[in-house]
Amino acid sequence: RKAVVAMGFQEIFGHILTDKSSLIGAETAIELENYMSETYSAVRNSILPQLIDVLSKNKHAEYPQRIFEEGIIASRAGNAISETHSLTMMSAHAKADFTEQKQHLNALLSSAGVQFTIQPAKHHAFLNGRAGMIMIGKKSVGVMGEISPAILSKFGIEMPVAAAEIDLSFLI
Repeated sequence: RKAVVAMGFQEIFGHILTDKSSLIGAETAIELENYMSETYSAVRNSILPQLIDVLSKNKHAEYPQRIFEEGIIASRAGNAISETHSLTMMSAHAKADFTEQKQHLNALLSSAGVQFTIQPAKHHAFLNGRAGMIMIGKKSVGVMGEISPAILSKFGIEMPVAAAEIDLSFLI
């Protein structure tokens, strides 16, 4: 957290519970059976949607906007449930792009003594050709890229947005 703050990011504290409609990959979602409010009816499986929502509610604020959250996400694969300690960083400004986000990721991971590579990837949250899997050795530990214009439009965000979401479990 200190390293991300030192790079100029502001920390956001979101809820681990959310509504299923805001999830990425809702098929892996963990839904609550007896929820009191639709707003808190599922466990988040990514922090990306919550940070995009924060940006959409702060369009009036000065740019650049750099935000992050570190916390737990959970997903289901069949009957197995896995929890992941995740870090998501997001930049929004006129020149936010893949390269800038990779530089932030490099600064963060090199400060922890971790080497990584980026492999091209397709991900529905990111622009085709501007997304990559974050690899440590042969293991995928996250995804990064430029948020899709369709998602930005859906949230009324007029600035480019770049993001990275990484599983920190390998560091713990």
